[in-house]
Amino acid sequence: MKLVEMGKVDLDIPVVEYLPRFKMRDERYKNITVRMLLNHSSGLPGSNYRNAISDRWTGENFMDEYYEYFSCSKLKAEPGSFSIYCNDGFELAAAIIENVSGQSYIEFVREYITNPIGAYSTGVADIAIEGRKMMSCDGANPEWLSAIGAGAIRTDLSDCARFGYLFINPSEVIKRESIDELCRSQGVTFLKNDNMSTLHGLGWDAVEFKSKKVNLGEHTLEKDGGTSQFESELIVSQEYGLSAAISGTMDCEVNFCELLCEMMAIVLEEKGYDVSVKEMPTAELDNSVEPIPEKWLNEDGKIFYASDNIYKVVIKEEKLSVWFYKYNGEWVRSKWYHDLQWNNGRFGRDELSVLFEEYQDKVYIIRGKDGMKIPFGQRNINYVPISEGWKNRVGKKYLACNVSAFDLDSAEEISLVIEEGEDEGVILFKRPIEGNIMPVVSYGNDDTDMFLNIPSYGSNDIYAPYLFCKDGTEYLRNGGYIYVDTERVSHIKSGIIKSSRKEENAIFKTKAGSHIEFNKPEDVAVFMLDENLSIVYNSHDDESMPEICDGYIIFANDSAMDFEVSVRKK
Repeated sequence: MKLVEMGKVDLDIPVVEYLPRFKMRDERYKNITVRMLLNHSSGLPGSNYRNAISDRWTGENFMDEYYEYFSCSKLKAEPGSFSIYCNDGFELAAAIIENVSGQSYIEFVREYITNPIGAYSTGVADIAIEGRKMMSCDGANPEWLSAIGAGAIRTDLSDCARFGYLFINPSEVIKRESIDELCRSQGVTFLKNDNMSTLHGLGWDAVEFKSKKVNLGEHTLEKDGGTSQFESELIVSQEYGLSAAISGTMDCEVNFCELLCEMMAIVLEEKGYDVSVKEMPTAELDNSVEPIPEKWLNEDGKIFYASDNIYKVVIKEEKLSVWFYKYNGEWVRSKWYHDLQWNNGRFGRDELSVLFEEYQDKVYIIRGKDGMKIPFGQRNINYVPISEGWKNRVGKKYLACNVSAFDLDSAEEISLVIEEGEDEGVILFKRPIEGNIMPVVSYGNDDTDMFLNIPSYGSNDIYAPYLFCKDGTEYLRNGGYIYVDTERVSHIKSGIIKSSRKEENAIFKTKAGSHIEFNKPEDVAVFMLDENLSIVYNSHDDESMPEICDGYIIFANDSAMDFEVSVRKK
C-alpha cells in the first residue's frame, strides 16, 4: 500500500505489468491482478515448498527458484473466482515491491514501515538474529525460511505487536485510507453457504475475527502463520485499541490463538472492559429430525475430494457420517461429523452440521461449527476420462531427484505413487505422509489438470503434474520437485557417488542384508526408503542408519559431489 500511495502500483493492474519475468504454462495468468495476490483469489497453486525451509540460510536467489516454479505451473481456477489461502501470491507481491522500488523487500519494509515505528528487530536471516538466539523444537535444529514474502521475516513479539498497532493508529507511516482498504472484507466466493472465504482482507486472514471465548469487538484483525516447528499469531482489536502477538514451538502443544485471546482478555478486563462471550442456551438449538430430501439421499456413497484428503458420505438409518480415506486404503469414520440427522436444511447435531451445495456441474460438502460454514470437499458430476498414457502409469512409483541437502521439507515430498481414484477419471498422486493425496484429471497422455476449486479450504497447495523428457529419460514434475520412475533406478554398488551439479541427486535401489559405508560430505543429505516408499532414515533427523532393507537410497546434494561408497554383504 505504500507503493500505491506513492503512485507506483495500482492494485487492479495485472501482475505481469510489474513482473515481466513472471510466466506460467496457463495463459490465464496474465489476468492476475495485484489485489488478487493479496486477497488470495489469484488461482495460483498455493505454495512452493522446495527449499522454502532449510537448516541454514539459502534465500539469496529464492525468487529465481520461484520464477522457475511458476513457469512449470498451471492455475487452479480463473483469477478472481474465489479465495483460498495462497503463499504464492505473497511471494509475487514481495517481488513487485523489489522490482518497483529497486530495493530488497526487507530493506523497503524496514525503511518505510518498521523502522519508523521503532520495530528495529525486523529483518531476515542474520539481519534479525544478530545477538539473539534462534529457537526450535526440543532436539531439533533451527529452521531458516527463504520464502520472504510468505513469512520469512523475523521479529521479536513486541515489534510484531507494534506493527499490528499501525492498524489502530497509523500515525504518519501510512494513510488511514490505506489502512481501511487493507482491513476491508475482500475475500471472494461463489458458494452462498461459505462464510469463511469472505473474511480475507488484503493480507489479513480475517478482518472480522471472532473468538469463541473472548469478545474482542467488531472488525478485529487476525493473521497467523506456521512451519513444522513454529506457530505465530497477531490479533488486533480495533474496537479496544489493543494489538497482541504470540509465537511458540509446536512441541508446546498449545492452541496459541486461544491462549493469545485469553491473555488479551486479562488486559482488557483489568481496564474495566467486559469481553465475555454470551453463549447461546442449549435449549435454543433445534435438534428435531425431518425426512431427508431425495436429492441429498443420493449423496450416499459419493466421494468428495480435497487437496489433502478424500471423503466418503455414508447415509444409514436416516443419519449421515463422513468417512476419511487412509493412506493404506482404509476408510475411517470422522470423530466429529457422524450420526448427523436432517433438520432445517442441513445434517446436524447440536452445533455441528454438514450441508451440500450445487454449483454448475459440481457438488460441494460444507461443514458448520461455531457459526462458521467452511467448504472442505468437492465432487464433479462427470470427470474427464483417464488417458491411455496415465492409465499405463497407474501403480508406478517415483522418487524426487532435485532435492537440496538443506531442504527440511523434502521428506514430505520425496516420493509419489500414482493410483486411480474410485471415480473413473480421477488420478491420485500419493505422498508418503498420511493425508497427502492429491487428485487431478488427465490432460492428454503426459499432462494433467487440477479440477478442485473449493473456496476457503480444500483446494490449497495443489498442482498439475506432467511428464517431460531430458537426455532420453522421462521425468515427472510436481510443484517445485522433479521425480524419476523407480523402474529406472539401478542397485547401489561399491564405487564413486558422483554428480556434477547441485540438486542433481544420486538414487539407487538397496537390498536387504547388505552393508553400506561412506563418509557423507557436509553438503549431502541421505534418505533411505523401504519398498513402499516410507522413509526409514533421514540424515536431517536420525543419528545412525538402520539395517538396510529392500528399498531405495537418495543422496541429495547442494553442490557437486564426488565421494566413495562401499557396499558388501553382511
